[in-house]
Amino acid sequence: MIGTLILPQYAFSTVYVIPVKSQIEPGWLLFFERSLTEAEENKAQAIILDMNTPGGYIDTAIEAKNLISDFTAPVYVFVSDAALSAGAYLALAADQFYMSPASTIGAAEPILLGGGQVNEKTLSFWEAEMRTIAEKQGKDPDIAAAMVRKELIITNMVKGGELLTLTSTEAERLRF
Repeated sequence: MIGTLILPQYAFSTVYVIPVKSQIEPGWLLFFERSLTEAEENKAQAIILDMNTPGGYIDTAIEAKNLISDFTAPVYVFVSDAALSAGAYLALAADQFYMSPASTIGAAEPILLGGGQVNEKTLSFWEAEMRTIAEKQGKDPDIAAAMVRKELIITNMVKGGELLTLTSTEAERLRF
């Protein structure tokens, strides 16, 4: 979707709004790549990912993060409802993210297709990815890690045995 938005640094700007309204999976990644290519060809000054996702595949999210990192214009995320799991990762991968009232971000514990727990190697890798991307945004990496690991405890925020998911109000209060 193409729109015109007045940004402070430009009189008129071409901004692409790209929906993330389902799982982050290989089919969505192809759509995302095509959208970014079109945006670049049309000299878009910004991309907004309009996000409401339960998450998706780790490898797809990492490929999408690389596309975001390589894109020449700023990429923003607007969490309209939920940025869970791989969605939380992509929100943190963007140049900035914003949340609507009553939206949520977090619950990023990886699970195997068909259910079940992943091995420690995969869990450790994903936790490190979440920490790294949070640090890039200037956000608390421990908060991102608590979205991945149930056993992490953050006083007055999450107790052991629970994954961290933040409301928009909590995220704002924590500067996350």
